Order: sequence, then C-alpha cells, then structure tokens
Amino acid sequence: MAGRLVKIPQISYASTAPELSDNTRYDFFSRVVPPDSYQAQAMMDIVTAMGWNYVSTLASEGNYGESGVEAFVQISRETVLLSSLLCCAEGYVV
Repeated sequence: MAGRLVKIPQISYASTAPELSDNTRYDFFSRVVPPDSYQAQAMMDIVTAMGWNYVSTLASEGNYGESGVEAFVQISRETVLLSSLLCCAEGYVV
C-alpha cells in the first residue's frame, strides 16, 4: 500500500477483508468497520440458534463476498459441536 511507503495512515470506511487485519503488512491501515470474520460469526450464531444443519451460500464475486463465505465455512468447521452436524452445500458466486 502507498501509505506504508510514505508512512501516511489510511483509514477505510468500507474495507472488511480479513487480510487487512495483518498489522505487520498493513501497519498504516485502520478501518472503522469490523472484518468479515465478525459477520461470519454472526451468521454462524443464527445457524446455531435456528438449529439448522444444512446451509448453502450465495455471494457476490470479489473480495468482500467470497472472503465472507470463506470465513463462514472456516468458522463452521472450527465450531466443534457443529462440525459433524452442519453441512455447507456448495456455494455459489454471482
């Protein structure tokens, strides 16, 4: 990022990509919105609360949509109680 080259802080109002949380690579970058992992955790909480065991994903093509789905699938695999009970169908990108 150019901000690192000239040591100018950059503040984003819309960037949610989890890669941007890496402070060693993006030490002059800050954001005012949480990363995709927060939204993915909220989605997982809904799946758990509703008792669903089969879900499918639909995302827009690009970093925001696809990274969000990746975060959701990762969280679903890390959730020990649900990993054997939840089936994530093949996702679709539009």
